[in-house]
Amino acid sequence: MAIISVSECLSFGWTTFKKRPWLLIAAPFVTGIAAGIGSGVITGILGVVIKGGMIKLISFVVSLGINTLSTLGILSVYLKAHDDPATASFGDLWHPRSYWKALGTIILIDIILLIGFALLIVPGIILSIALGFSTLIVIDQNLMPVATLKESARLTRGHRWDLFVLALAIVGVNLLGLLALVIGIFVTGPVSIIAMVHAY
Repeated sequence: MAIISVSECLSFGWTTFKKRPWLLIAAPFVTGIAAGIGSGVITGILGVVIKGGMIKLISFVVSLGINTLSTLGILSVYLKAHDDPATASFGDLWHPRSYWKALGTIILIDIILLIGFALLIVPGIILSIALGFSTLIVIDQNLMPVATLKESARLTRGHRWDLFVLALAIVGVNLLGLLALVIGIFVTGPVSIIAMVHAY
């Protein structure tokens, strides 16, 4: 069984980033701003006609829905950039094909991780690693939510320690990015995502 190399994943991420830096920086930045504005506008409009605590629940649901679409778009760009940076474009940010499957998958993951971390920290960490490829799988294979979780568990089996070490390395790299006058995160963030896509 092949070992997932932290250095290889990060090196691949850096090499790929250098080929399309502005696209890989702009994709999550622009999408994040659009998602924030969209959530704010929709919640604001609904807040005019809906009063009380109900608006908090509606705001959460709206944010979850918009953030899911945003995540699909960003990861779609990065998946394409991983295979061939020249083929990735801003048009890939619109990726609604797997939307409902992704939304169902994210909700299931949140429930599972909530239970896992409520029991003990370690089970929560193991589950988060085991299910870590789920969103990538939804985009790449368009599977149903339960099948997606099973496939992520299958793919990560035997590699979870390597993936844990990679996750720690990614956290470290991004902390360095934040220390580099914060703007470094615009480099380390994309490199980290590509590194994780490469591990997938």
